[in-house]
Amino acid sequence: MAFNSTFAFLPEQHVHYLQLHAHMGLSGWFLLPIIGVGSKLLPMFLLAHNGGTKKLNRSYNLINAGLVLFIFDRLLLYSVFLPFYVALVAGGVGLFL
Repeated sequence: MAFNSTFAFLPEQHVHYLQLHAHMGLSGWFLLPIIGVGSKLLPMFLLAHNGGTKKLNRSYNLINAGLVLFIFDRLLLYSVFLPFYVALVAGGVGLFL
């Protein structure tokens, strides 16, 4: 962002990229570690046997797909598929739950 103030190479205002950065942080650096730690700790505290990782892998893939598609869309395309990306991330959280 500091380099962009001298040599304007990013087409949008800095607030647009700040919002994109916040969404990436919430989904990538906040949601995924919580799911990762929860997938190990919840069965331990519930005294349950680990039932497998098939749903957990699908959850991880859906969240990452939604995040990556959202980033590419907001950087390059600006399409109307935002509800689809939200549905991917919500589906991933639902599979975790």
